[in-house]
Amino acid sequence: MRDGDKWARFEPFDGFKLDFTIDFPHPVFGSENRHVVIDFAEHSYAKEVARARTFGFMQDVEAMRAAGLALGGSLQNAIVLDETRVLNSEGPALRQRIRRSTRCWTRSATCTCSATR
Repeated sequence: MRDGDKWARFEPFDGFKLDFTIDFPHPVFGSENRHVVIDFAEHSYAKEVARARTFGFMQDVEAMRAAGLALGGSLQNAIVLDETRVLNSEGPALRQRIRRSTRCWTRSATCTCSATR
């Protein structure tokens, strides 16, 4: 399945496993792809994915809201990025934690993907 530069591939599997990579041209993500594999027969959704905060880009907010999406989204329940940085005012601790975490972004995207499964 392809939509512009985004794509997904679904393959038969006896269970539910996500093999997920995100690749955004943004300084916060770094220059390498972010990849995670989660087999839910071995890992808890609640421990591995459910606590992840969603993330989005400030430049997309107006279009999303006009389309009836992200109406409850805020800096309190999502990580929001502008062209160069994280906008959340939770201070350097949040910014450092998510920059250090190679899985933060992919787990957030995994949460979104599994919720729409």
